[in-house]
Formats: sequence, structure tokens, C-alpha cells
Amino acid sequence: MNFLGYHEQQFEKGEDAFPTLMAFDNQLTWLGVYDGLGGSGSKLYTIIEKNEEVKIQTGAYLASRKIKEAVECFLEIHQNIFNIEDFCLCLKEVLQVFLAQFKENSSTIKSKLLKSLPTTLCLVSWENTKEQTIALQTFNAGDSRVYVFTPQKCQILTKDDLEDNLDAFENLRIEGNISNCISADSNFFITQKNYTIEKPALILVATDGVFHYFETPMHFEYFFLQTLINTKSDEKSWESILLATLIQYSSDDISFAISAVGFKDFFHLQNTFYSRYQFLYENFIEPLEKKQTTAENLWHKYQEINH
Repeated sequence: MNFLGYHEQQFEKGEDAFPTLMAFDNQLTWLGVYDGLGGSGSKLYTIIEKNEEVKIQTGAYLASRKIKEAVECFLEIHQNIFNIEDFCLCLKEVLQVFLAQFKENSSTIKSKLLKSLPTTLCLVSWENTKEQTIALQTFNAGDSRVYVFTPQKCQILTKDDLEDNLDAFENLRIEGNISNCISADSNFFITQKNYTIEKPALILVATDGVFHYFETPMHFEYFFLQTLINTKSDEKSWESILLATLIQYSSDDISFAISAVGFKDFFHLQNTFYSRYQFLYENFIEPLEKKQTTAENLWHKYQEINH
């Protein structure tokens, strides 16, 4: 089971590109998200569409979409990323060639804080085999994330590229500045990691509009699973309920991609996570609702059980 979710706060102005879902015959699946950086990418560019319609868009809007296009083109040819340095060079060259056409018609705003076409990039590939495990690879630049949910734990497989090295709890309270992102005019890196995950598992790749507006990371996992448990029929219904819940909480653009691996059907998926959902409420959500402890104390406990 695979599905995508996408929502723009402002129609045709969203800085998130539509997420990536690519599945190949060799059982290799890619999920990806891209979040253009609105602050450093606020420079405006004039676009002339194929129908000669003229539009003005920010560098953040253009960057996320151009990088999505470049990534999907790269994967169509190679299916995998064999050399991370070559991949970075490919993405930078794509942005630089794209940027060159705007040298004469871009806005005249000048600032050291601005970047040319800045965006996050977060990818995860997984390979489905006959074994009881899944081989995952993550690729990340910025603060979008890959999550893996199992009946026992919730893990964030990527590390946010932030100047102050904040964890997921601290970043909800202190707005961390991104220290590394894809762009046309600055050096960047993409962090690649390998994992082996036991089946069954839910894999989620998401921009910060998905997870950044909940009270705590525990609340994010709880409400994520609550939408699953409360769905009456199938994964398409879950997709709708999950997106509606995220829109209710978030004040940012939303994009995510999900793979459910190792489940017989949707009913099996729901049953697998019901105990975890109850556990989260009894051990984290209810104690906070009753003010029996602090969010900081529960965050430390949550980190221990998910280690």
C-alpha cells in the first residue's frame, strides 16, 4: 500500500512540490518530498508558461518543483543513487542552468540572507524482499523527515540540518534555522544512511508542515495513528482523514508519502497498530491532559522506548 498527501495553504503558491512515489519492477520503491524555503527563497521570478501566460513565483516555489523533476528524471534513468557526490553535482547543475534564464528578469532584491532556488530534499528508498526485513536508504538535506512506525516504536531516521542542533522536541519550541539545503549558489550536502527495518512497518516521508504543529512529537504519532484507527474502510479513506487532520493542525503547506510494508490488508494494518495507539494515550497523552507530569519528562521517556 502506497499513497500521497498534498495541500497548499495558498492555491498555486505552495512552496512544497507534489511528493514523489516511484515503484520499479525489481521491488524498489522511492518516496520523496521537497519544501522550498520561503524566507531565503523569497526572491521573485517571472515565468512564461507554454501557453504564454505570465506568472510571478518565488525561488522557493520554483526550487522545490525543479528538484523534484530532476530527482525523478535521475531515478528513471538509474533507479538508484550509487554516488552521492555525483547526485549532488547533478542537482546543482540543474538549478544553475535553470537559474541562468532568469538573470535578466529576476527581482532586484539583494540580501546575504537570500539564496538562489533553495529547497529541502528528503528521499527514502525501500526494497521489498521475501525476508522479514526491509532494506532502507535515506537521503536528506534540510528539515524534512523520514519516519518509520512499527508496533513497538516510532523512529525518525533523518537528522534535521539545523544551526543549533535541536532535537524534535526542542524544534517545536525554538524555530531552528536550517544550516544546509539544496540551492543553486551555495555548497550543500546530502546525508545518506542505510537501515534494516523489521516488517511490518509504515514508512513516512514528510515536510515540516506535517509534523511541526503538534504539541509534542508524542502527539504527532498519536494523532497519526488515531486517523488510521478511526478509518472505517480502506487506505483511500485513511488518506483523506489523515490529510484533513493535518490541515486542521498545520499552518504550512503539507506534503507526504506513505508506504505500508508487510501487511496482508488494511484491516491487518489497523489491528497491528491498535495496541501502540492505546499505549501512547495511556502513557503520554492522558498524563499530559491530566497534568500529571511535564512534556519534557515524557519526551525523555518517549526517546528511551523508541531508541
